[in-house]
Amino acid sequence: MITLTENEYKNRKNHIVESCSYNTVDMVKSCLCSECAKCKGNCCSNYPCTLSPREFIDINNIEYMKNVLDIGVLAIAPGNILCKYYIIRPRGSKDLDTIVTGYVEAPNSCILQGPKGCILDPLFRPTDGLLLMPERHYKEIKCVPHYSEFKVMEDWLKYQDVLRELRKIYKDKEIDMPPANEETAKKYTLAMLGCKKGTK
Repeated sequence: MITLTENEYKNRKNHIVESCSYNTVDMVKSCLCSECAKCKGNCCSNYPCTLSPREFIDINNIEYMKNVLDIGVLAIAPGNILCKYYIIRPRGSKDLDTIVTGYVEAPNSCILQGPKGCILDPLFRPTDGLLLMPERHYKEIKCVPHYSEFKVMEDWLKYQDVLRELRKIYKDKEIDMPPANEETAKKYTLAMLGCKKGTK
């Protein structure tokens, strides 16, 4: 199985974020900006954001995916209310004790939201979150998604077979929701990099 260093993953993720956006995006204007800090996680309190399948080193490698999913941070969930396709996103507070979930209506606050915002290092945050751009509308700030629903669907439709297989593995497997802390973030980061059981 391929293992990446943090820098290799971050360089790769920059390219992924650029290719997922329907518009030219300056990463500095994404969730790292001062406007976003003022928001204090309103988007995260509403619903977890979606990962791109390309964020995983090898989404078709079941052992790698199990290593990531066993941490309990992520959920396999419907991509829309019609449940016609599945995606992977962080778990929300209303998700069940399994990482396989049905469609959950907002508000379903992301379990990765800590007191100071997202517990993950910025470039390990889901692509959808990195592509929520705060824009001023009259007197208020609203986030505009630059990873469109159509693009999300287009990206994930190619991987429905592997998601069906993962859904079978995890359908009845209970996994506790991990706490939103530094240890959870570290385990998740290492697993995404391809390190076995989240340790180097």
